[in-house]
Amino acid sequence: MVVVGYTGFEDAKRLRRRLQIIPSAYRPNAALVVGPGLFEGFGMSARGPVALYAFCIAINRLVHRLRAQQPNLVTYVRGGDPVS
Repeated sequence: MVVVGYTGFEDAKRLRRRLQIIPSAYRPNAALVVGPGLFEGFGMSARGPVALYAFCIAINRLVHRLRAQQPNLVTYVRGGDPVS
């Protein structure tokens, strides 16, 4: 899950702290605050115009991972362990 807001935290340190105190079961994977230009998540942190670029990189990586996933339909046909 990624949260995006136009306004919100103005300081990267406060945004990072806020994300850390959210219980892991409810914590978003990343946050983008467009107004001040803050991005935090997926192992990246960026400020200013680069924040939107970091957000785009993160989304691109997620989409690429989804496209690369392929179900092993042999498992369903055979009803057992997948064939290597």
